[in-house]
Amino acid sequence: MEVGWPARGSGNEKEQRQFTRKQPKMLKGVNVSVLAWALLHDVGLEVFDADLNTVGSITIDGKRKPGFKVFKKLHRTLPP
Repeated sequence: MEVGWPARGSGNEKEQRQFTRKQPKMLKGVNVSVLAWALLHDVGLEVFDADLNTVGSITIDGKRKPGFKVFKKLHRTLPP
């Protein structure tokens, strides 16, 4: 399963952190064998809009976004 939340465009960094934090509750009872974040870091591709370009938990210049720590701990909180 692939997930993600934009930090610009239709979303923001606070919403991205909240979405990441909600993953265990949202996936409770769902049989997930693999959970992949769409992009681990932002990109600057002209073919992508602001949403997809900013879905990473690390900015294009290497700054960790507020949701980075939450994302990093996610594997410990998801049900087996």
